[in-house]
Amino acid sequence: MGQTRKNNIFITIVNGYKKIFFYFLKVFVITGLILGATFLIVYPIWYGALHYTQIYSYTVAGILILGGLFLMFKKIQKNILKDRQLDRPPFFFLKQPVLLTIKITLSIAYFYLFALFIYKHQYGVAAGTLVVYLCAAGYLFFSKKNS
Repeated sequence: MGQTRKNNIFITIVNGYKKIFFYFLKVFVITGLILGATFLIVYPIWYGALHYTQIYSYTVAGILILGGLFLMFKKIQKNILKDRQLDRPPFFFLKQPVLLTIKITLSIAYFYLFALFIYKHQYGVAAGTLVVYLCAAGYLFFSKKNS
C-alpha cells in the first residue's frame, strides 16, 4: 500500500512537470511561428522600402487609397440599408461620406503644402497656408451647415 501511494505521488509530480514543459514548449513554438511569419512579411517590405523607394511609395499609397475606398464603400453600403429603412430619397446616403472625403482630402493637401513650403524655407508662405487651413478647417469641420 505504501509503495503504491509513493508511485501515485511520483506520477502526479511527473505529470505536473510534463504539463509545464509542454506549456512552455507550446509557447516557444507559437512564438517561433509568429517570429517567422513576421519575418516573412516585414523583410520584403523593408527590402523594398530600402532598394525600390519609388515603387514602394506608390504601392503604399495605392494600398492606403484602396483601404480608404474600401472603408468608404462599406460605409455607403451601410447607409444605403439605413436610408431604405427610413424611406429617404435615393443618393441621400452619399452626402456624409462625400463631405467627409472632401474634408480629409483638403486637410491632406493643406498639410502637404505646409510641409512643402517649410521644406523650401518659405516660412511666410507656410504660415499663410496654415492660417488659411485653420480658417477652412474651422468652417468645414465645425460649422453646422456642413454637418
